[in-house]
Amino acid sequence: MFIKNRIRLMKQFASSPREFRGLKRYWKSLLVPSEQLDFEHFHKWTNFPYWIAATDVVHNLLSLDSELKQIYEVLNHVRTAIQHKGWNNYNTACWKAEGFSEEMNSTIEML
Repeated sequence: MFIKNRIRLMKQFASSPREFRGLKRYWKSLLVPSEQLDFEHFHKWTNFPYWIAATDVVHNLLSLDSELKQIYEVLNHVRTAIQHKGWNNYNTACWKAEGFSEEMNSTIEML
């Protein structure tokens, strides 16, 4: 579901090459858990004119669309709850999810 929303967003940014290239090139960074993103080492990333860390790349991509950011946060909460076997947190993450598309709501209901 996360990938479908990313593709939908890329289609919206087809006329805006900078955002489109950022989503196309760094989409795998959006799948990395937020706890595992590197925030200490700065690199020169192709789509950015300055040195930034991986966390900044992800935050920059998430700032393009509020729904993508919500999905990313829910995905990370669910992943963390499953990893730590915190079923109360899992239920909270799933039930607090509001304002998504119908596809995302059906995916959350399936979980």
